[in-house]
Amino acid sequence: MNAPLLTPEPVLQGDSFPNRGAMPTPALVEGLLTRRQIRSITDRVTRFIIKTGGISIILCILGMCVFLVKEVVPLFLPPRPTLAEPIPFSAAASSRLNSYRH
Repeated sequence: MNAPLLTPEPVLQGDSFPNRGAMPTPALVEGLLTRRQIRSITDRVTRFIIKTGGISIILCILGMCVFLVKEVVPLFLPPRPTLAEPIPFSAAASSRLNSYRH
């Protein structure tokens, strides 16, 4: 007995048109590329972009942590006084200050 008429043909995964074979897409750079080759190229480019973005975000967060540690650690250290240069004081300024004291 023969197979029923409505039995579907097996289709390989990724084949859009099972009876036509691989359909070439328009030429890129030089020569014809199949859809699978183009998909492979775009997958690699996309994977690279996603990895680069993820690594850059991790580096940015680490940079923020380093900055915060650098700014917060001195708050927990004891204060260290430093000597400043003396400010030049003119006689005119001193006479103005003396008039306010009276």
